[in-house]
Amino acid sequence: MQLIVYGEDGQHLPTRFRIKENETGKPFRVRIVNGQGVLYTLTSLKLGRLYRIIVVAVSYDENEYNVLYRTKYIIFINLIDDS
Repeated sequence: MQLIVYGEDGQHLPTRFRIKENETGKPFRVRIVNGQGVLYTLTSLKLGRLYRIIVVAVSYDENEYNVLYRTKYIIFINLIDDS
């Protein structure tokens, strides 16, 4: 899942991401790829389970001195078992 923050002028902002809450028991991580946060896990997820992760993003000006935005992503991943 990709996470990205844009400023009011539509420009992509330098942003740092971190996982604030992860009650799933799975080792989710966020890495930066081309300035975007990518949420991932290296372990398989189980069908019929709801995963809830909260990621906090802090976006800076172009010099990365001033905080412009703080964004909270509340992410739900639900793998439905149709069997």
